[in-house]
Amino acid sequence: MKIKQALSAVTALCSIIITQAASAQRYEVIGLGAPSGQTLIQSNALALSNSLQIVGKLQTQGDSVRAFQFNGTVSIIDGGNYISSFASDVNNVGVVLGQGRIQDSPALYETFTWSNGVKNLVPGFPSGASSPEAINDSGAITGWYINQNRYRAIRVENGVMTNLGTLPGVTNGDSWGHDINASNIVVGYTSVPSGTAGMHHAFLHDGTSMQSLGVLPGKTNSKAWAINSRDQVVGESYDQMFPSDSVAFIYQNGVMRDLGSLPGSTSCYAKDINKYSQAIGTCHLPGPNPARAVLFSNGIAIDLNDLITANSGWVLRWAESINDHMEIVGRGDYQGQQRAFLLKFQCPKCPKSRL
Repeated sequence: MKIKQALSAVTALCSIIITQAASAQRYEVIGLGAPSGQTLIQSNALALSNSLQIVGKLQTQGDSVRAFQFNGTVSIIDGGNYISSFASDVNNVGVVLGQGRIQDSPALYETFTWSNGVKNLVPGFPSGASSPEAINDSGAITGWYINQNRYRAIRVENGVMTNLGTLPGVTNGDSWGHDINASNIVVGYTSVPSGTAGMHHAFLHDGTSMQSLGVLPGKTNSKAWAINSRDQVVGESYDQMFPSDSVAFIYQNGVMRDLGSLPGSTSCYAKDINKYSQAIGTCHLPGPNPARAVLFSNGIAIDLNDLITANSGWVLRWAESINDHMEIVGRGDYQGQQRAFLLKFQCPKCPKSRL
């Protein structure tokens, strides 16, 4: 009970800090460049740990897309022997999860981990068309692969792959795993038993069975993108096969709730959530270049562009990951270039556990 009360108090305090004087700076924005001596073309930060280890993918002049790590400086971490590569996640013990393409036709991949400068292949992860999406602190991995022309969510642990299947009653359907927490609970999305083409529901797999998380009122589809240590799940719920009308949601204790949206936005989704229930994602506004990176806090969506210094040269567009210190990474436009960013929370009055 005391732990829950402490978490609630910290969440409430940070909500007040963020929502007060929203026009004032609350974050320092830092652009992540290229490795020393190289010219950056584009980059995207996809995940970060509580120790501020950041991973993602970047492209430099004369090279293909490569997995990168930021740990004070930017470095390529695929070993240099792939056609292309990316790093999708990093856990809190410093293990990076990535994948490299070694052959185009037929497609052949290697899924790897990277830790302390050493690359190791992940035993049990499929080498065909597949994608590793997340790794927890004990090394369990989720993602998806294609098996007999069907997409399947999987969990890989200690060299053993488990096909998580689909919801009961689904025939000729698909599923995709996207995140895994410390309890080895996997979330993602799957085809629904109705058999309607393009219909998906967010799912939670507890290690024994898969359950649908349902949809928001008035919606027909949902996708889950992340789950935190408190089993809170975030994602999006929408009507169409291609989610142009998405509403960001949080799911907890059997209830799915709307996380809010930016005024005038046409769609929003939540991509990640920390243990204090602070979620991040993107909302789309009408017009060209509509994406805006957002923070969802206490039922309110806040444009992260309103929390950085004015005239910084940045437009923050996609927020990808948030850690327990409220540090955020993603991708934005900096002086016309698509570039990975890090947002560092500026709050001297916050509890020390938050900084």
